[in-house]
Amino acid sequence: MEKERNRVLWIDTAKGIGMILVILGHVLTAFSRQINNTDIFNALPVKVIVSFNMPLFFFLSGIFIKSTLKKSFSTIFIDKFKRLMIPYFCWGIVSVIFFSLYTHVSPIIRIVELPIRPIFVLWFVYSMFISMIAFYILEKNLNRYIILILSVILFFVGQIITDKYGIAIDSYAKPIIGFCRNFVFMYLGFMMHKIIYVKRENKITVGLIIISAVIVVFLNSIELSSIYVLQINQMFISLAGIVLICTVSYIISDNKLIQSTVTFIGTISMEVYLIHKIVVEIVSVVLIHLTTNVYIFSVLNVITTLIICLVIRFIIDYFHLGKVFFGYLK
Repeated sequence: MEKERNRVLWIDTAKGIGMILVILGHVLTAFSRQINNTDIFNALPVKVIVSFNMPLFFFLSGIFIKSTLKKSFSTIFIDKFKRLMIPYFCWGIVSVIFFSLYTHVSPIIRIVELPIRPIFVLWFVYSMFISMIAFYILEKNLNRYIILILSVILFFVGQIITDKYGIAIDSYAKPIIGFCRNFVFMYLGFMMHKIIYVKRENKITVGLIIISAVIVVFLNSIELSSIYVLQINQMFISLAGIVLICTVSYIISDNKLIQSTVTFIGTISMEVYLIHKIVVEIVSVVLIHLTTNVYIFSVLNVITTLIICLVIRFIIDYFHLGKVFFGYLK
């Protein structure tokens, strides 16, 4: 029981850290838009923040995905559609209406496009759905190592297409490209789910934190001209970032303060993810009139966004709308 408890704690802590990094990345994007200056993304700390958070979530999802293999394909498809795609469409409609207020364009066409074209950050939810269905089909029909090799190939294909042609966050291709770029991390999480739970000495864990942190910072700081070497570099950044967050979470997850804040955010990371983008945009419009200091702006925005997300989640749960907006299965 204690072992199971620790598993949940550190994984939820990792999700919480990842979610805070995701929000911070979008806060910085909103800030750069408000001040009309994108130079902020050339800063090393910002590069580090945004370099591995999506692979982290796919990896953590892969840790629990083995249980899906015990069910039929139809059951898994329906469950995952309810869990991911129903909230995708609900928040997609909300996001389209919100976006239309900015552009003064009719939202009808954009709503009709949602089955094939995501909006804002909802590509992640769509890509996660595709990845989970693909995992089930591949794992049932192919050798495990063939799947791993295939997933690595998909990663490089997705990365190269993104760098060569540019794939907008709301493009038709984004869900598929998101799947290509991140499926390998989900599959690694699946393959390593037993190893991850092995108890480690603190010295080893601290060593992993230091090494992975150095790798993430160093690889983000070097300039590369070759598009192919660049993709290899991104692979190692993602892997090192995953190791960094997981090992940090493993150490700090027993702390009561962490449990009541970061770990709690991790337990509702999907809900926060679905809500946060619109909230960040609204909060940014207000905060930019109060401060143009990037540090103050970022801290206030992240904290305010999290609080508002919790309030919205409470309201939705209060009116028993969780199945529709958050994909609750019960």
